[in-house]
Amino acid sequence: DTQSPTSTRLHTSAERVKVTRYGSAFNGRTMGCGGTFWTWRTDVIAVPLARNREFDCGEPLTIVGPCNVEECTVYGRRMDTCGGRPDNHFDLADEGLARVCLGVSTDMCYATLYRGH
Repeated sequence: DTQSPTSTRLHTSAERVKVTRYGSAFNGRTMGCGGTFWTWRTDVIAVPLARNREFDCGEPLTIVGPCNVEECTVYGRRMDTCGGRPDNHFDLADEGLARVCLGVSTDMCYATLYRGH
């Protein structure tokens, strides 16, 4: 029986999502939920526009990458919305994406989303 590194802490179902880069062009800009975007932040998670109302600003979210261990896990918060993305597509800052997609890709990967930390 294999469990994700966060499964004992979370009481919600898991969802398979695609994660991609938020974009360094947004460095220094204010995000939709407040706070300033920087590529080095690992706590930034932007949700798809179609699911904007489903996730509260600041809601804690955990994303576990394909390696399914602590080293590829991000404990973040919903900080913004990513427009023009499909319903299962979430954006992370560069450092968060590098952590989640550890050893797989620097641009995107599939991961598991949990609500809460």
